[in-house]
Amino acid sequence: MSINQNRSVAAETAQGATSQAQHFCDGALKDLRHHDLKFGTKLYQHALRIYLSEAEPLLERIISGIETGNHEQVRRAAHSLKSNSLLVGAALVAETAGIIERGAAEKKCLASSLGRDLASLLGMANRAILSKLQDALDLRPSPRPPTHGSS
Repeated sequence: MSINQNRSVAAETAQGATSQAQHFCDGALKDLRHHDLKFGTKLYQHALRIYLSEAEPLLERIISGIETGNHEQVRRAAHSLKSNSLLVGAALVAETAGIIERGAAEKKCLASSLGRDLASLLGMANRAILSKLQDALDLRPSPRPPTHGSS
């Protein structure tokens, strides 16, 4: 894929990201949420918190690697961001990170605009994930009322 093709795909991805539905394919999150509700665990919240804590540092490593031409740094960080994004259903972030990862693996010159496009998508994804996390905190199952036994 040429630089212009990379740029074009990332630009189309960013421009097409107008709704949360386009951003997310959250089947895995629904499975985690179902598991949490069934077993009283907090895997859903944990997955979202990990994503929020790791996404920005990975983005910074990608941008820094693009700027310095460090293909291996870009490839590793983009791979991690892609994988993490797939786990939480941030589909467009994952797709763009995958484009960057492939370009870096092939040691192609990556345009800095790809980093900016990824930053824009990540910002939108993070806002949606924060909303999902807040919803999860607000929708925690209520404690069960005490049972009244006859003693």
